[in-house]
Amino acid sequence: MTLDQIETFITVVEMGSFKAASEKLARSQPALSVSIKKLEDELGFLLFSREGYRPTLTEYGKQFYPRANSLIQNSHALQRFAKEISSDKETKISIAIDALCPLQKVFKPLRCLLEEEPSIDLDLSFEVLGGSLDKLSRGLVDFCIGPNVGFDQSHFFILPAMSVELIPVASEVLTKGMEPSQIELSKLKTWSQVIVRDSSQSTTTRSVGVLEGGRHITVGDLFVKKELLVAGLGWGRMPKHLIEDELRSGVLIDISSRSLVQEKLDIVMMSSSKKPQGPVAKRFWEMFSDSFFVE
Repeated sequence: MTLDQIETFITVVEMGSFKAASEKLARSQPALSVSIKKLEDELGFLLFSREGYRPTLTEYGKQFYPRANSLIQNSHALQRFAKEISSDKETKISIAIDALCPLQKVFKPLRCLLEEEPSIDLDLSFEVLGGSLDKLSRGLVDFCIGPNVGFDQSHFFILPAMSVELIPVASEVLTKGMEPSQIELSKLKTWSQVIVRDSSQSTTTRSVGVLEGGRHITVGDLFVKKELLVAGLGWGRMPKHLIEDELRSGVLIDISSRSLVQEKLDIVMMSSSKKPQGPVAKRFWEMFSDSFFVE
């Protein structure tokens, strides 16, 4: 059994006749018939019934066709993959994304990349604070998307992306009977502030908006943090896009005041100036730059 025989079989099925298949493959009908006959002899069963005007699949042929078609598709994909390797075209793009980033704004260029490069694999990791930059600095990813704070920018190419609004919130359980805008810092220090642990492996970790002198509950991700806030176990700053429903329903209360203001973090996409970009990476950078991704 050869790939040529399998492809001949698939083409006859798709074109509906040996004549149409021979025209598509630029081969004579007798050559196609011989190829199919040899395949049937090797398999030990008939693929086509030849009693009618056009060849029709036998029951065995109907069972054989999906697997044969899958084999040919995989063969074509492997050929494309080999061509990409030989042309120095990347086969995988890796991106570290900060948990603060609104994912819906990342999906569009990712979808465009997958449509334009059907053979590309994506490796996405989700980090906190310095985690995305740490991975980029150690050469573990091609790009990172994260907050533009506290790092030496000289070794990176930087593309401004968006701003994320961080709102200090607490559950109605904690704020019951109090005017949120009048809550003083001294009161907040009696509550636990829920913060998310920096996922960076660097010895220098980052923090944003941590109230010194207060109690802290440290968690591993934003979604656990939100659950703790909703449960009334503390207060904390959350990206507005992740708590809009809770703010609207009153489950979480905005406790911004003159002493506790809302913050905005600029989110950027970065690549290392020390690592040359391949053609796919360059195209992906352009998709972010030329598309919607700058506000």
